[in-house]
Amino acid sequence: ISGELEDGTRKVWSFPITAEKTLGDPTEIYNTTLALGSDAFVSAITVAPDGAVMLGTNQGDPIVAIEPSGSASVLYPGILGQPDGFGPTPVVAMAWAPGGQLYVSLAKVVADDGSDAPNMRLIRVNTRR
Repeated sequence: ISGELEDGTRKVWSFPITAEKTLGDPTEIYNTTLALGSDAFVSAITVAPDGAVMLGTNQGDPIVAIEPSGSASVLYPGILGQPDGFGPTPVVAMAWAPGGQLYVSLAKVVADDGSDAPNMRLIRVNTRR
């Protein structure tokens, strides 16, 4: 789950499912504000076949992978999120396909000069997972 605290800090938590099929105590797995800045937010979350948590964000490098070990890194830095002449393209949704392929829907953005970027894009990402 991704959310914002009263102080404006944005974080991501995981909740175990107990034997009684209820949610257990949350564990913070990512501090979005600390890692990406105060304007960053998580707009999509999915879990990879190997247990890594993928976060879709509104940043220039829009996908962050959180490994089961807890380490986090940007997925393909500098490649996925900024079409030429436009700012970041926020992630709208993510879905897995067979073979570790991640489908990502990126939002339409407006360039600095006010012109529209290409319409919403759907890209296939080979995550090598």
